[in-house]
Amino acid sequence: MYSYDYAYSYIVNELPKEGFSQNGSYFYRTVGGTTVIASVPKLDSSNVDSFSDKIIKNLSDFAARSGSRATGFVFIVPDERGYFKKDTPGYTSLYNAYDSILRAGIVVEFEILNLMTGEITKLGSGTVDRSVHRIVSNLGVASATARPANGQGPENGMPNDNSDMQYFSATNANREDILRPVRRTSTLRFFGSANMVVVYILIALNVIAYILEVYVENTYNFDYVLFYGSQNNGLVFQGEYWRLFTAMFLHADIYHLLGNMLSLLYLGMVVSRFFSKLELLITYFASGLIGNLLSLIFLPKNMYSLGASGAVMGMGGVLIFMLFFSKNRKQFRSTGNFFSLGFMVFYNLVYGVIRTSSNINNFAHFGGFVAGFVIALIVERVIEKKAQTYSEDGY
Repeated sequence: MYSYDYAYSYIVNELPKEGFSQNGSYFYRTVGGTTVIASVPKLDSSNVDSFSDKIIKNLSDFAARSGSRATGFVFIVPDERGYFKKDTPGYTSLYNAYDSILRAGIVVEFEILNLMTGEITKLGSGTVDRSVHRIVSNLGVASATARPANGQGPENGMPNDNSDMQYFSATNANREDILRPVRRTSTLRFFGSANMVVVYILIALNVIAYILEVYVENTYNFDYVLFYGSQNNGLVFQGEYWRLFTAMFLHADIYHLLGNMLSLLYLGMVVSRFFSKLELLITYFASGLIGNLLSLIFLPKNMYSLGASGAVMGMGGVLIFMLFFSKNRKQFRSTGNFFSLGFMVFYNLVYGVIRTSSNINNFAHFGGFVAGFVIALIVERVIEKKAQTYSEDGY
């Protein structure tokens, strides 16, 4: 097994390799608008309760001062004696600390590494920083196979001092249950701002498409891009299926473009923090295509349709699901004030229905919204299933 000192030395040497800078006993790095702060406290039975009280106060004060909820805290806890196993007082103290911090609106995670077995127990709503989790995982693998350097001391996870022997003799019968990682209390993940690159790329594609529209129209006095790219149901039924895809990147004028891109930016800033890059892309394209398919079914054959609003409303569907229907909705709400964005989504849906004389494509709006809502539901179920398997099978 490894000692706390060895684990601490390993972690503080690895963190700078991942771009972390040191400030006293803390390490931090900023990616985009998100700052991740990591710490490796030394905890045991004598100080865990006071530590819990201290970090709750310090992190709450930090959140109040910074006014930012986009900052994640990671506490790496190397555990030499199994004090923080499930159903122990130490674990209960850490869980209470995590719960209190989460309710204060602070994104936090505890990575508890059992240095006797290499097992990792994670308390948190997701992976705040993947590089930190990777460092802890690598150390856990090494710790699980390590032997005492001096030929003495704990071996195979069993302590050799009388103070801890009573604890292990009482729990050894349920050893398999003790070593199993704890079931997560939440399946809400946190990716920070890194996945915003997907949103920026989608916005860039829409802007480039509009610039191409304007250039071609000014050059040839005819908008070939709109003519051959926008959705016309009659032409789609004749085999021009690409229009279902290209139409979601074309816009009628600059105001149409700006409205959709601002909505995509604001909604994307939220969804990208909790969806992976692939999930973001699936949400955007699936919502846009489903909205266009509904338009194909219900709109007249001679009608043209274009715009990214169906795809954007898919992001709105994700937001509404997470805000009101997700099992993690309370934790999601604690990470930011998203009700104003939720109101914007509902307003756009209702406005299109009320303004019957307008040229708003409600089928694209509602089709995209429902698609995004269903995708969010599926994603949560998949993550929940994986978390359940993780809980039952362990690392």
